[in-house]
Amino acid sequence: MPRRIKIRPENKVKRLKWAQDYEGWRTCKWRNIIWTDEKIFELYPQGKQLFARILPEEDPEDFAAPLVQQGGQKVMFWGSIGQNGKIFLNVVKGNIRSETYCLFLKERALPAIRKACHYPFLFQQDNAPGHAALATADFLKLQGGPSLTLATSESRPKPYGNGLGLDG
Repeated sequence: MPRRIKIRPENKVKRLKWAQDYEGWRTCKWRNIIWTDEKIFELYPQGKQLFARILPEEDPEDFAAPLVQQGGQKVMFWGSIGQNGKIFLNVVKGNIRSETYCLFLKERALPAIRKACHYPFLFQQDNAPGHAALATADFLKLQGGPSLTLATSESRPKPYGNGLGLDG
């Protein structure tokens, strides 16, 4: 039987509202969204094998993790995709708090995204605490980076327009 993601009733309502708010968007607007997310993997899980393939254009040092004798170490990957597929994938060191997230975006993610995207884009992220923090929103505004936030947590969606005719 397939596993199902459990969503709280209040978050179901928020997701439905978000979908209704944006259902009128034309395809050209949706193509300009850069979708982002992160995932934590346990290194050396007991009884399982973990494989990773590094593409020729990627630097293996970006995916380096310290060697350990026992399992339990975790590594977080942050990635973004756009209309043409993968844009950026990288390891995030430490926890994603607003300060470290903004530094990661400034030094690593946004330069790579801007280099890969030759079109105006909306930067989508979920409502994880480090993403939804006011400091992160202020940082993205200063970067000229519009943000379209998905309703996936307790906080309300916070779409930020970019003055390029892409805001809902």
